[in-house]
Amino acid sequence: MPRNQEVEVKTGISLGTGNQSYTFDKKHPRGLITEYALAVNGTIALDGGTAASNPLRVVRSVDVETDLHGKIIEGVDGKGLYRLGQILFGLDLAAAIASTSFRVPILLPLHNMGNRLWQGMRPFDTALWATVCKPVVTVALGPVTDLVTGGTAPTVTSVQIALSARYKPNPTPEKYDPANGLFGDLPEGQLYIQRVQIPAYAAGAVEAPLPIGQGRRLLGIFFSQRNTSTDAEVDTEVTANSTVISIKHGEDFPVYRKLVSQMKDENLAQFGVLPSGWFAAWFNEYGRIIDGLDLRDISKELTVRFENLAATSNQNIYMYLVSVKPPKEGSQPA
Repeated sequence: MPRNQEVEVKTGISLGTGNQSYTFDKKHPRGLITEYALAVNGTIALDGGTAASNPLRVVRSVDVETDLHGKIIEGVDGKGLYRLGQILFGLDLAAAIASTSFRVPILLPLHNMGNRLWQGMRPFDTALWATVCKPVVTVALGPVTDLVTGGTAPTVTSVQIALSARYKPNPTPEKYDPANGLFGDLPEGQLYIQRVQIPAYAAGAVEAPLPIGQGRRLLGIFFSQRNTSTDAEVDTEVTANSTVISIKHGEDFPVYRKLVSQMKDENLAQFGVLPSGWFAAWFNEYGRIIDGLDLRDISKELTVRFENLAATSNQNIYMYLVSVKPPKEGSQPA
């Protein structure tokens, strides 16, 4: 039976003019952690300013790493995690902001439960076995201006960051279970979510390298168009009926090449309606880790190319790579 445990709470934080990072490295439960829940809230004094419409922006980045796996969530912003929770796991947590307070709830997924595209995996195939490693979660918060626009001297004080974990108590790895896999409920790999950001201002084509290696299999890439000034989700840089996405992996011929309108049609069947400005290239159609794009050969470059972009200003394209890392030495029993 899964259980919930508070990991750590940081209190008494006041936002300033720059980013501030906070590390959570205490009291992580022993067992299979399926997800972390992050809750950020605080008090606002507008002082003539206006409350921002996008409180998620204040969570500038989240990293989760262990001494065994390295990074498993890497540089992912609050809005990205919030949206991935909605798309992949059907969550609809309510972020809220008012003239006197704000609240931002975010799920940090470490498992493959929820979406039907995971149906070829067992529920705990990518959970984090925290018994054999030391997890560390780092949260970076942005400045006051992420939450208040204008004003004489607005403040954001009494900020609290609470981190909790949902987990399954320690499995018994000595039990061989051929029906459910070699080690029963123990993970076959580790879910890995990484954000890559590229500027795309001019009309025409943009090409960018993507990270490879670490024994990963790439399940898919989510794309999100953002305004660089406000972080608002936009849908003007990529034109559905003319922009083409090509993904190459060490070969002259792309492993993936589609018109964005085709991608969105497929996404509707795969995930349902996506938020404005979002679309995805999904590789493991049958929901199995082995169906992901194999990135183990570091001699093969991975690149993404956008063709026929519209001319805009102050826009970025965020790419969220969802992969599975193999279990490291010590993360499975001998």
